[in-house]
Amino acid sequence: TRPPVSSGGSQRSHVNPEEAWMVVHTVNLLLREGHAANRITILSAYQGQVFFLRDVLAGKRPRPPSIPFHPSLCDVAVRTIDQFQGDEND
Repeated sequence: TRPPVSSGGSQRSHVNPEEAWMVVHTVNLLLREGHAANRITILSAYQGQVFFLRDVLAGKRPRPPSIPFHPSLCDVAVRTIDQFQGDEND
């Protein structure tokens, strides 16, 4: 994990961009295989990583050329582990 960085608010949290892009690549593969975006949830232990991933999925971060864009990415949920506790998803 990277050192703490600003997560967009007054608090500081961990962000790992390389890991985030690997996750987005994996989600792209799931979407291409026909899995519904609203049935996919990305979990992270860190709020900063959640904010970063949400920006990535919304197209607010420059996308590496090796990561294709899937139009359903913005429908994928991103939560912290604590936020997701008690929920279910595929």
